[in-house]
Amino acid sequence: MHPLIRDEWHLRSATDDSSLRHRTLRDISGRGALKFLESTEMSDLLHSFGTLHPGLVTLHNFPRFLQEFERPDHRRTSWS
Repeated sequence: MHPLIRDEWHLRSATDDSSLRHRTLRDISGRGALKFLESTEMSDLLHSFGTLHPGLVTLHNFPRFLQEFERPDHRRTSWS
């Protein structure tokens, strides 16, 4: 698990840095990743990912999303 991965993602426009939307790591990965990529400009993604502050590098600082496993039948297993 990586402490620099955020749970919350604030997406901003590359042209004027205006706020586009907020998403969680669960929204932009897994089954929803392709839909998210199709609905978001690559320049906005790169700008947002490049300007957001990462998580704090410290012990036990893991994204909540990576502490849970969701099976295809939507059952979740938690390792927290």
